[in-house]
Amino acid sequence: EERVPGATVSAIDLVTGDVIDTDVADNNGVYRLRLPFDKSYKIEAKKEGFAQMDDVDYSTFGKAMGIDSLDIVLWKHNLFAKGNIYSNELQQPLKGVTVKVHDLTDFKLDSIVLDDVSQYNLPIWPNKRYRIEFSKAEYLPSEIELDTKGQLKGGIITNDILMLQESIANTIIHFEYNKTFISDADIRLMRPLVTVLKKFPRSTLNIGAHADSRGTNEYNQKLSDERAKNALNYFISQGISRNRITAKGFGESLLLTRCSDGEHCEEMEHAVERRAEIKVQVKKNR
Repeated sequence: EERVPGATVSAIDLVTGDVIDTDVADNNGVYRLRLPFDKSYKIEAKKEGFAQMDDVDYSTFGKAMGIDSLDIVLWKHNLFAKGNIYSNELQQPLKGVTVKVHDLTDFKLDSIVLDDVSQYNLPIWPNKRYRIEFSKAEYLPSEIELDTKGQLKGGIITNDILMLQESIANTIIHFEYNKTFISDADIRLMRPLVTVLKKFPRSTLNIGAHADSRGTNEYNQKLSDERAKNALNYFISQGISRNRITAKGFGESLLLTRCSDGEHCEEMEHAVERRAEIKVQVKKNR
């Protein structure tokens, strides 16, 4: 154990909440408080970068004049929750996310907004349970739960967050093996999206195309790019402006099943992966 100099130590009256006396610990970590008799106190120690581990109560009821010794344990703060936040559709860092930290042990709430960054780095405490919520306009909320029991040595708990865009209209079309053309059946699925896009001129369209894991990564990337392009061209042919559409191929990087390279799968499982996810993000007319 190391002594902690420079901590501010206060005695707070448990009845009134008033600070009765305050001292700053010397170079040996020693503090001195002068307290009236027949009262109950909460003793608090604060120093930047440290946290008091336990509540410390002290009573002068029935005490004779003299000096008592009371140790306060401070923990050097070196435990953090950290991660990057991404947009699922664009697979790019997402800024402007509001992060709420719910301390489920002490029932406390903190909130921050990541205006110019897409990475969160939050100080958390050992022996607590947390729920961390992530929210942003036009995205579905996301959350994680953490349990820091026994993590007194500190460290970094890393969780990257993938946030999904809201949509009021969406569909998924599928492709034949090694093909990129869009069937008549899938065109019928896309027609209602054209109607929504025309009804809400400020809405945007996101197309994410995918391939199954068979073939090389490079070939599957080109295949998904072509599928995204063909879906894009359909909407342009229906009078939807190109600048309202985001289209991207993801190759085999975002599989929905277990069918990654080296896994034996039936054709029905592979067919699920050969898809384009098409979503309308609506911004209603003002």
